[in-house]
Amino acid sequence: LRTDGHDAAWTLIGAAWGSVAVNALAPLQDFLNLGGETRMNLPGRADGNWTWRFTADQLNPHLAARLLEITQLYGRDPVMFEGKGPEAGGQEGKTDKGAGGAEA
Repeated sequence: LRTDGHDAAWTLIGAAWGSVAVNALAPLQDFLNLGGETRMNLPGRADGNWTWRFTADQLNPHLAARLLEITQLYGRDPVMFEGKGPEAGGQEGKTDKGAGGAEA
């Protein structure tokens, strides 16, 4: 992925969003650039799993803008395709094309 490790979570998010997969997802902890201490589940650990929570202030305008930018960059914003048929990358009708019109 040609990264120096800085902003590694967003490098991986970009790789997922830029893939030909129809759907892409990433943990909220990655969007927030949080460390391993925020993992939801640690295999082999009996207690303390599934307790991580986020606060509303973590979902800020900067994060929203960054997510919108990468979503539009890779053609994953459904608003971009509203009312367009599959030949234009839209979702109307059956298509074998993935996000952004790439072959699935």
